[in-house]
Amino acid sequence: MNKIAFCFPGQGSVEAGMGRDFAEAVPAAMEVFRRGSDASGLDLERLCFHADAEELVDTAVQQPALVATSLAVLAALQERGIKADFVIGHSVGEFAALAAAEAMTLEEAMALVRERGLAMAEAAARNPGSMAAILGLADDVVEGLCRKILGVWPANYNCPGQIVVSGEHLAVDECIEQAQDQGARRAVKLKVSGAFHSPLVSRASASASSAPVR
Repeated sequence: MNKIAFCFPGQGSVEAGMGRDFAEAVPAAMEVFRRGSDASGLDLERLCFHADAEELVDTAVQQPALVATSLAVLAALQERGIKADFVIGHSVGEFAALAAAEAMTLEEAMALVRERGLAMAEAAARNPGSMAAILGLADDVVEGLCRKILGVWPANYNCPGQIVVSGEHLAVDECIEQAQDQGARRAVKLKVSGAFHSPLVSRASASASSAPVR
């Protein structure tokens, strides 16, 4: 018997106007944005439907915007009788997966993601950096580049032949250049505002754990 799995995306998977078509077509999807706005304290309809891509890069708003959009799409699918047997998520997408699995409410997920985004934004401001996806190289080749280049680390092992690296701006740029020299099919910076999943933002875990529960 066939099973359905939904995978919810992490940061970098943003574009201007995301979720608007779903929200305009399906009232249940629009309701997700409204509830998410109340829980996060952000105007998610404005951010997701009308903000430009540059504004959405900021992790403090990108994380709630992504989770809200993911759950709005989920609501639209469920309205049509499409339900998942399994749910997973990349990074902040794990919060969307937890809400989809009803391990937490939409409001709980949105409030937590908002606090997570604020903590990560603060850490990223203290230690600026960036991330890049390296496609078409073996894991050990990318790991070798990160060992050789000071200030960049393997961050996400998305699938065989695709690793995301994270670190200081110049180190990530050098890693991209050397990956291309090694024959990478593609090496591209992600649309994020920090070196997430790296030691540069490690203080975010302490900030998030001390945040008040709303």
